[in-house]
Amino acid sequence: MLRSLVGSEMCIRDRNMVLSVTVHGDASFLGQGIVHETLNLDTTPGFDTGGSIHVVISNRVGHTTLIKDVRTEEADRHVTSIARAHNMPVLHVNADHPEAVVSAFLTAVDWRLRFQTGIIIDLKCIRRVAHNELDDASITLPLMTAAIKHHPVTLQVYRERLASEFDIDPRHPELCLDQDQAHKYMNEKFVLSALEPGAHYSLCEGQQCTEIPKYEHDLPRRWKNFKAGLESWEPRGLPSEGLLRHVMGFLTRIPHKDFKLHPGVQGVLQAKERMLGSATNPTVSWATAEALALGTLLLEGKHVRMSGEDVERSIFTHRHGSMFDQVSGERWCPLEEISHSDSRAGRCELVPSTLTELAVLGFMVGYALCDPHTMVVWEAPYGDFANGAQAMIDQYISSAQSKWNREIPIVLLLPHGYEGGGPEHTSARFERYLPMAEEQIHHSSRESMDPNRDQKIVGKGADIAMQNSNWILLNCTTAGNSFHALRRHM
Repeated sequence: MLRSLVGSEMCIRDRNMVLSVTVHGDASFLGQGIVHETLNLDTTPGFDTGGSIHVVISNRVGHTTLIKDVRTEEADRHVTSIARAHNMPVLHVNADHPEAVVSAFLTAVDWRLRFQTGIIIDLKCIRRVAHNELDDASITLPLMTAAIKHHPVTLQVYRERLASEFDIDPRHPELCLDQDQAHKYMNEKFVLSALEPGAHYSLCEGQQCTEIPKYEHDLPRRWKNFKAGLESWEPRGLPSEGLLRHVMGFLTRIPHKDFKLHPGVQGVLQAKERMLGSATNPTVSWATAEALALGTLLLEGKHVRMSGEDVERSIFTHRHGSMFDQVSGERWCPLEEISHSDSRAGRCELVPSTLTELAVLGFMVGYALCDPHTMVVWEAPYGDFANGAQAMIDQYISSAQSKWNREIPIVLLLPHGYEGGGPEHTSARFERYLPMAEEQIHHSSRESMDPNRDQKIVGKGADIAMQNSNWILLNCTTAGNSFHALRRHM
């Protein structure tokens, strides 16, 4: 999610003005699969952020039992050894040496700015308690706990080193600060001063210094005009026939006469041309309804970002959002051309993702949080793809409103009807999402079926409940349902 925040900021700012710094626990960095997935996104088009700085706190907070290591190479005993699979450098730093820590961070920033790739800082440190302040690690790690108990704090180690290396009187006032006073001094000198209005940072190379103005995050401003409840609800209605035909013109167009289409795609375009030429009641396919919804939103100034495995052509080869010349490989995306045709149109991105559902959906969730003016769509073409991202759906999307009072305006396209590939493959088990919906939605549904209630009052109550719900679950049965649902989302 942090990566997506950086990615969305990079759409409107210089790439070097935005940097993500992720702090990991040692056990989670080594053991959580999403870490590997996220590192893999560093080299994935549409998801890269020019490199992140990963800070791993190696204090064994996640290990309160002895880990038997049968390997002999010292390098293999670091939790950051997985970085070698991603060709990322690792800086192992003694956290009891503050100057070395500062040097490591300066080196990491310089690496990221110069090479636009990720880097890892492995802080070798200790934790004086176990999982939490009430836990006792000495039960299973008596020798290590005893060694830590007698180890001086970092401030004392640094104080003694300064006194010995620079021949400073240990009674010097600045060396006699206790830990709280030292923290206060560092906070006032380096942190608070950097947060003052108009504060600047300097990046120096040799004798030249570049002043960079303090970055002020504008996420609250982006959400400022969004209101909860019926105040924010405005029916979008049906776009004019002229606007729909204008979008259809792009959907049936190719860049030039020598563009060699795949025969199957040629048939899809011919069907759309017949649809466009029909004077009465043209039959609109599901893919065309989706493209019309997104195309009209683009012309209304809304941005669109859609991702998923094979999202351009779609797993079932029905979307064909991008077409490719069969001889030269040239790519043609009608929706992107709509975006380029009008300076007032929104930005369009069709981003095929790697087979890492949890990390990709996390990226898209963060993107939706950061930019509510973008239609963010994640497609799970098979049920097991949605299953792989279930932790993100359960922990963040369904519960964000009640836990953090935050809306996550993302659209999930979930499969539930293409039978024949196995029960967990063809369906995302749409019914399991129903119990995670707000209770008031079910209450409003029961009231709407009560013949003794005033249906005008019931209808208004249902609208309010819908607006305040944590998510809306739709089982679209026609292409028209899909068209209106996608437009209504924005």
